Amino acid sequence: MLRVHQKPTPLAVLVLIGSFFWVYVMISSGCDDACAILANAVSSCRKELDCSVLKDSYAKEICAQKKSAPPELSSCLSANDGPQAEQCLRGLRTQTQPEDTAETAKVYCSCLPPQEPLRSDASPSETTTEGERFRVDQFSEPSPENEPESIQEGSAESKPESIQEGSVESDPEVSKEQAPSENEGAVPFRIDEVLIPAGTFTMGSPTTEAERKSDETQHQVTLTRSFLISKHEITQSTFVTQMGYDPSQSVGCGSCPVERVNWHEAAAFCNAASRKMGLAECFTCTGSQASTICSVAPAYQQGKYYQCLGYRLPTEAEWEYAYRAGTATALYNGDLVNHLCSPLDPNADAIAWYDCNAASKIRPVAGKQPNAWGLYDMAGNALEWVYDLHGPYPTQAVVDPVGAVEAASRTYRGGAYDMVARSLRAAARYGGSASTRSPNRGFRVVRTIP
Repeated sequence: MLRVHQKPTPLAVLVLIGSFFWVYVMISSGCDDACAILANAVSSCRKELDCSVLKDSYAKEICAQKKSAPPELSSCLSANDGPQAEQCLRGLRTQTQPEDTAETAKVYCSCLPPQEPLRSDASPSETTTEGERFRVDQFSEPSPENEPESIQEGSAESKPESIQEGSVESDPEVSKEQAPSENEGAVPFRIDEVLIPAGTFTMGSPTTEAERKSDETQHQVTLTRSFLISKHEITQSTFVTQMGYDPSQSVGCGSCPVERVNWHEAAAFCNAASRKMGLAECFTCTGSQASTICSVAPAYQQGKYYQCLGYRLPTEAEWEYAYRAGTATALYNGDLVNHLCSPLDPNADAIAWYDCNAASKIRPVAGKQPNAWGLYDMAGNALEWVYDLHGPYPTQAVVDPVGAVEAASRTYRGGAYDMVARSLRAAARYGGSASTRSPNRGFRVVRTIP
């Protein structure tokens, strides 16, 4: 970059004018080489980055090429995700020259949230600067089946929290541990979480909703505890890093939801994540990997499930509350108008991978529009196990429900890449044996805010 320390010569003036013209061309064209450097860095620092999370078309193109990133950028981007990177990338378009790699890295990192390294005397958790989103960084439709299970659960129990509906609180702490060097071949274990405030909503569907089923009886639900929920389904890479094996049919798609995982394996993952975080384990599990059998831990039975502060599967009420994000329509972005594939329903196509647009295969997470609370894939891509036994809804208002007391199956929600449009509805629900595996079924996790 030219620096003038004395009276400029005519040649220097021409060069300076040329430089300004070059910057103008870059801005006019929509993105410059500096953007490519940053986009490359995003791709490099997130091995499983789904390029579709980048809204900028040029950044997305560069991301898809998966070029190597300069080491200065790779080192400072190791703890930042795609959307954050894109936001800073946009702001740097007019501030950097492509050859100034080190300066680009410095400016780029300065616009990211501060990432304090853990001190030897620090507690194992830190509080984020953003109230609504947290990330845990650690080392680094089928037809319902009804196989009998002898399971009993207790009734719901509530404990009021002083959090108003729609509010955001930044007190919850999220553990972070230093990742091992890439030379050790470790894949970072991450859970990106969104804070969901306590509140009251109407669960189920109105009788006027198209394609509804009789088991979707509307009733009022109050959730007295705020909770953190993973912003998308648990991915294959996250599951493998924590559990050491991959049950998925689509092996090799690290950013896709882990699937062919049964309810017990999902619960076992929750326990493993809780142990890693130093949190209470919400389940009692025996066996290992595919032979794991889990049930709710004795301390959290009899309606005390919400009291567990470790990772757990969401209750059906928590799941639908999080899906709706304050809405009351069939989908979280509006009504479902066209249940067939020609033409595509515009609302369904915007938020979900399903049988009309997924080409019969599961897709990387976060590829469609999130809901108002920043949650991806609540509709489509993979069905999601929830905690509850599968049974009829109550007809009266309830507080902190935990599902049926006794039933032969567990519940799963959300629709999938190979299911029809009606399965994407907020109120659509399914039940099957907790031991069932399916290539379209995964899960996400939650944890109660104390």
